[in-house]
Amino acid sequence: MLQVTQSRAWWLCSLVIGIFLLGGLNSVWAEQHEFVESPVPLGYPDEQIICPTKGTVTYTLKINGQDVTHNEGTTVTTIANVQASLTLTGAETSVKEKGSFSGTITHSLVDSEGNKSKVVQTINTTETNTLPIVEGGLMGLVGRVAVSKKLSLACFEVTEPKWSITDGDTTEVATANGHSVTSHGSANLSLRVPYYAETPGTAFAGFANKAESSGIGSSGTSLSFIEGGVFETTWHNGGSKGNMSVPVLALVTVGGAMVSTQPAIKSQWGDAMNQYPLIQGTLTINWSIGNVPLQPKMTIAPVTPEIYQKWVPVPRMKDNPNNMYGVPMPLGIVAELKSQEKGKPAPQGRIDFYLTDVSTNKGRCCNYPRDVSKKDDLCFADEQAEGIVIDPNDPKHAYTSERVSLAAVIVEATDCGAYGRVKAVCDELNETAQDEATGRPSLSIPRDENNNHVADAWEEEQGIRSYNEDWDEEEVAGQEIKGDGLSLYREYRGFVVLNGSSLIHKRLSPRDKDLFVIDEGNIFDTQLWKQASGITAYRLNNELVFNRGGLTIDRIVDYKMGEPSGYHKYAVRLTTEPGLEDSDNIRPQHNIYGYCNNSSSPEDADYTKIFPARLRGYIDRIYTLLDHALNRPGSDEDKRLQASGIPRSLAQQAFSMMGETTREQLVQQMVTVCAIHEVGHACGLPGHEVVNDDGSSSESSEGCKSCPMRYPDSPNELDLGILQVLFKNNAPLPLQYNSFCNDERYNCRKKLNVKD
Repeated sequence: MLQVTQSRAWWLCSLVIGIFLLGGLNSVWAEQHEFVESPVPLGYPDEQIICPTKGTVTYTLKINGQDVTHNEGTTVTTIANVQASLTLTGAETSVKEKGSFSGTITHSLVDSEGNKSKVVQTINTTETNTLPIVEGGLMGLVGRVAVSKKLSLACFEVTEPKWSITDGDTTEVATANGHSVTSHGSANLSLRVPYYAETPGTAFAGFANKAESSGIGSSGTSLSFIEGGVFETTWHNGGSKGNMSVPVLALVTVGGAMVSTQPAIKSQWGDAMNQYPLIQGTLTINWSIGNVPLQPKMTIAPVTPEIYQKWVPVPRMKDNPNNMYGVPMPLGIVAELKSQEKGKPAPQGRIDFYLTDVSTNKGRCCNYPRDVSKKDDLCFADEQAEGIVIDPNDPKHAYTSERVSLAAVIVEATDCGAYGRVKAVCDELNETAQDEATGRPSLSIPRDENNNHVADAWEEEQGIRSYNEDWDEEEVAGQEIKGDGLSLYREYRGFVVLNGSSLIHKRLSPRDKDLFVIDEGNIFDTQLWKQASGITAYRLNNELVFNRGGLTIDRIVDYKMGEPSGYHKYAVRLTTEPGLEDSDNIRPQHNIYGYCNNSSSPEDADYTKIFPARLRGYIDRIYTLLDHALNRPGSDEDKRLQASGIPRSLAQQAFSMMGETTREQLVQQMVTVCAIHEVGHACGLPGHEVVNDDGSSSESSEGCKSCPMRYPDSPNELDLGILQVLFKNNAPLPLQYNSFCNDERYNCRKKLNVKD
């Protein structure tokens, strides 16, 4: 527990340093505000100041990635996947504010001695406020707007949003030395909005570009940090609408995140920025203020809404041999210019289509194929309708060869987890297509109303909604630990697994806990494991895991999701030894039929072995026991048989049936239960044990007889050799070993842990 406290202190120290460095905001505000007092830097020749109250400004922020920092032998891996949105809606007398902040922030620490600790924060909050407009106070939606009718330009300042999360909105789980502490805390998110000039070439555009890239203020002095949030945009018919989307960086700590643009951070910090956990993200702002027409002049929509509603990404045909990932379905997207006056023809112009915010995963799913590096997960199809040209210099850009009022493109996926947006513009008419269903200036591919990168169609099929992409809270009745170490997005993107000896792609269920077992010997029965544990298991081979590092790293399953040093799901490697000897000489005793080196979690279980030859010897000893009991009156074996209470006639009948075929059936039963037992160790179960007088522990046959973690005793040998042979010689499991126990003493079901 001390490790968690120390690591949190280190991260909190980073947060304090970050706040100190970002404190320059207040010190430069006076100079910067003087420069944009109008708020136009140079003033418009026919400037008119207005205060619009109608309209909407929406901020959408996505932070998704990881960063690794090193400090005096300590390595901290920070992973953030958070989403935030804020919508300001202006009316005559008030402004309505609706915001949300959700996601997960994970800090994993490894100190110089190899000790591990982790802090996971899950954030989920929404808030709605109504702010009245009063004289001398709030001045409408965006405050003052400076307008030039002559230039058709306007300049205004937008609020830089902050999200403050109180107790109860943030769940924090701190883990060290196998112990976890859960608490409810707070987190904050502050966002610096950069300058934005929609029309290049103006005086303001030059100022904005210089301020963002070099931190130069109005007096020519270098500023340590430039406050942003001032826009210059086009102004038509008493209003303005538009959007901007820029890459940002987030300083992520256990206290939340501070977000700014890379040029601004680099201007202030220089090379010191590399010392802090900075994670990439995207900021999008949409605005519609003043007298903006309600109907868009240009729209974007799916060609076939019914297909779009149900569409999930499946790799295109040339990336999808034999439809391994399913049957691909190209998606048609249509953009249309519309007339604003009844009876008049629609305007025409060249229509440009852009794929934006496209995911760039490795492979086609989370673990296959091995030889595909990062690529764009969405693309324009090679074959398009006549008149559509794919830009040879930019494959994410397509355009019409003629001036038209309507055009359609075909989009395909190259990945099972593909996501992005399609944007359509007509530059000569200064129009950006709007999705009439959502009001956004682009169309989400796939349909994704909650912006979690998971197709809404799949969520609806699974019966879930409003989970963030890092959600991992599956529950199995009777088990204490929630989740399986797989995020919602990874389960949705799916894995290639073994089906017998064939490979198939599976999207996993967010309702089930999942376990992966590398089982090239085909001894692990996934159905019997599910029956015993309530956990779904999938078999893999060495080609479906990383296997290019050490014992632990070789078992990474989702290795197509980030670097091996990051957060991952690990498989249990289950191997069989061909003979009696242990090739690693870890357990040379022949009476040990299997072993696992660690009973904590799959990540820590490097060795999980089964010895079929030793189990074959065990069955042969039972056969010999019956032989002596029946044919050597007065022997110890005869006395054991008499003490068991089993009629001698049944023993004789069973012995006569114990030929090689029957004995081999018993061996396979023992191999199956032994595999389940050892995988149980790899999933956190210590086995049924008793504490001896000297304080040591030893294997025990006590506890529920159906539990695979219980060890057999002498009477079980006779039961196996007689009752099992007579009544269940072809059963999948020996004796009653079919369900992990939930008794008060051992409670193996409760302790099962497949979450790394």
